[in-house]
Amino acid sequence: MIIPDSILNFLSKRNNTQVTTIFIHHSDALPTLDIVDLTVMEEASQGFKTIGYNYYVKCLSVANDLWTGQVGRPLEDIPAAQYGMNTQGYAICIGGCYEPGAAPFNTAVSDHALKIAAAQILLVKSKCPNLKYLQGHRDVKPLMMQADHWLTDSEASADYGTACPGDSLYARLDDLRKLTGLGNAL
Repeated sequence: MIIPDSILNFLSKRNNTQVTTIFIHHSDALPTLDIVDLTVMEEASQGFKTIGYNYYVKCLSVANDLWTGQVGRPLEDIPAAQYGMNTQGYAICIGGCYEPGAAPFNTAVSDHALKIAAAQILLVKSKCPNLKYLQGHRDVKPLMMQADHWLTDSEASADYGTACPGDSLYARLDDLRKLTGLGNAL
């Protein structure tokens, strides 16, 4: 997906040295959903000007377990994906829903999808000298509390309760950590 300059000019920028953590998400939609369609869904439900993720891993063929990556927000643009941890985070979404009983979505995590995500993580790691951790979206509040982060009024009222990236994808985060050399901040 190409994000028009008119939208990119409105996005908040950051220096690559600010990125410390990769956050993994799931789309909670069909794994074959394209980033353009996911963007339309996010615009409608959350009022985003563009996709909130930096990178999206999409399934091209469920039958053949064929996956590809699509760029969302560029690395220097702060994602809108893990409230309270966006400035230091890089958001990767893997298409599909990884919760038990999520039919008709896929609940099994593809090794191929993880390898696409790992390749992108390694690319980001080469550009971000302070990147150390890989977490699930559901880890945001525990990370903020662990750091004795004083929550602002808007953060305190925010709903951090999320199952994202789903139980089966969350269980595979250690596999991604091994592939990328990133650690667990918790």
